[in-house]
Amino acid sequence: MNTKTILLALASVAVPLCTNAQIITDMTTGHAVSRNDDQVELQLPQTTNYLRSTTADGHTVYVPQRHVNMQAGQTVNVTFVYDYNANEATPMSLTIYNSQQGIFAVDKNGKNATFTAQVPVGTYDMHAMFKGKPTGTYAVFKENVTIDQDTTLTFSKAEAIVPFMFKVYDENGTQLTLDKYSGGTVAENGNTNSYRSYSFFALKGMGVVHTIIGGSYRVKDYDVDYYINKVSDRFNLLHICNMRSTLNNCTYFFKFETPLNAAATLESKPANLTLYKQKFTPTPAGEKEPASHIYGNRVWCTYNGQVLLSGKAENKNMVLENNENMFYLDLPEPADKGFAVMVNPMMGDTYIEKNKQYKHIVGLPVTGNKSAGMRVVDYGYDILDGFVIPVGGGAATVYPGHPALSWKDNGENYTYGNNCPIVSVKSKDYDGKSTKLLTYLGRYGEIYETDGTTVVKSQETNGDFIDYTFIQENIKVDDMNGKNITTLHHKSSGGDMTAPSIQMLRFVQLPESGGNDNRLISDRITGNGELEFVAGDMQYHHDKTNASMRYYECKPVSKVEVAYAKHGTDTWNELQAIEVPEYYFMPGFGHFYKASLSTVASDGEWFDLKIKLTDASGNTQTQTLMPAVFIKSCNTGIGFTRVNREGTICYKNGIIRTEHPAQIIICTIDGKIAKHTYGTSLETNALAKGVYVIKAITANGESATLKIVL
Repeated sequence: MNTKTILLALASVAVPLCTNAQIITDMTTGHAVSRNDDQVELQLPQTTNYLRSTTADGHTVYVPQRHVNMQAGQTVNVTFVYDYNANEATPMSLTIYNSQQGIFAVDKNGKNATFTAQVPVGTYDMHAMFKGKPTGTYAVFKENVTIDQDTTLTFSKAEAIVPFMFKVYDENGTQLTLDKYSGGTVAENGNTNSYRSYSFFALKGMGVVHTIIGGSYRVKDYDVDYYINKVSDRFNLLHICNMRSTLNNCTYFFKFETPLNAAATLESKPANLTLYKQKFTPTPAGEKEPASHIYGNRVWCTYNGQVLLSGKAENKNMVLENNENMFYLDLPEPADKGFAVMVNPMMGDTYIEKNKQYKHIVGLPVTGNKSAGMRVVDYGYDILDGFVIPVGGGAATVYPGHPALSWKDNGENYTYGNNCPIVSVKSKDYDGKSTKLLTYLGRYGEIYETDGTTVVKSQETNGDFIDYTFIQENIKVDDMNGKNITTLHHKSSGGDMTAPSIQMLRFVQLPESGGNDNRLISDRITGNGELEFVAGDMQYHHDKTNASMRYYECKPVSKVEVAYAKHGTDTWNELQAIEVPEYYFMPGFGHFYKASLSTVASDGEWFDLKIKLTDASGNTQTQTLMPAVFIKSCNTGIGFTRVNREGTICYKNGIIRTEHPAQIIICTIDGKIAKHTYGTSLETNALAKGVYVIKAITANGESATLKIVL
């Protein structure tokens, strides 16, 4: 896999020893495999300054820049020795760690077989890494080593004799394999044309202490992934891999976890794979560039909710058919936070020739598998910085996401796009400076990267305040041109220069029976519906010397005003928004509000929405979404108009079809939503046998029902 690595690092930053920053070894840099493959961008937490080094055999190592706490007590000289046969292996790195000193590399490249390092007195766990010849990865651990005087420690590669292997299979039980090389040429053909893996060594009570990035180069007759020496069950091996099959051109994601105290061959189960399909609608700018609608994904690896690393992949030679991204998942969620892996579906939207960069629509990450089901995780939108740093500082947190805005995926055919987005404004106000970072978010929380380049900005002084205006017109909803106008009005100086911000907004179709089950996220409401949004007065805290202490604190919003108007008019009516305190969530979100749409009387039409937020200092943000939501009132209490029109809706050969685009909802006989989409067709193959009621609501308010038996 071709690799493009970007390190989100800050120079001259002292990293606290309590973080989980660990040494990272990129094995993909040792061999270049020539093929039409994904481009991968690696991103590491911005709060850690990683220094890049190269091992003796050409692999890249990223070492966190840390300042060992020499003031904690006496230090001694430790001589470390790599014991190995130079014809069989080369050393790569040596890492020691404990809860007092954290994790630090005493050697980052393995270029000297013997070296001496100054180490504070204490009891440590540690490990050395070796790279085998012609291939193979070896780790030699030492546990609970007390260092209280000058000493010599030897790490013998020959002790690493405990094998660990991973085998993965597609949904039909066919093993997915890579090409195997001999003498630099392919000796045995595999059935995949893309591969990426992330392996982690984790110590109980300490967290992840080492990361290994693996690529697609494999040597014939060498099938063991790792050799480890004999250790206790205090150490675990965590592993995730993804590959694209040449049999169906689909990508597969797998996750494994095992203790290191016994040899293991870990195999995936085909029955656990679940197929995830995600439909996208390009922005108006993207509609003009169908060749830019390329495949992409982002993988998140987390431990106890904190980000270990994130890998973004795209393939410019894979244009998505029908703008639909598909991949298979077997990423079981941990019982506690533990080791969790998520994948964002992505579709290219536009291409920026100036910097040779695609702008994507980035969907929310998904996790889970067939046996436990999938979950869509809304952690916000920030990538490793700012909004995902916990209040008070620390490591970036993205899992398990906002409990009220994340949801269980039951096979719904929702579409990213085709709505008027909000803009989340990240204001970095400190030392008299003010920086505004804009992210446009769709109704589910999807990110529109193109909108960051098409927004029109202006500002002017208004007494003691500055007024900013952001106009976004790269919007189309059904056949209507849309617009988002956002204004910020905040003080030009002083202790509070930050206006409040909206972090997420959506509309929810409530079930006919009431309650919170089977709530449907939709911009097209018939009958009973609600507006939900989260917002806060996000105050930035900047630390000049410690990047992990840069975070946002959410202060209360003093006043929240919500109004609606018929689309294209300027006659505004108030909606009463109430706060739901139990849904307050940080980092990244803030206060949760909802407003009932039951007071909006409509025979079926589109409405604009305006939200104004005011903080205690008089700073304001106002967002106007045009159009925002389609509403058709229902005075019967049923929730849907019972009108059948010939040709409006039909069912044949397992597919429901509508004459015009509509919100298609499949309900069980007791009213629970089994499946839904917005479009002109919806498959029923995955549904259990039984009686179902089909409901379809078009954009102009026409509705139809149909009862079917499967």
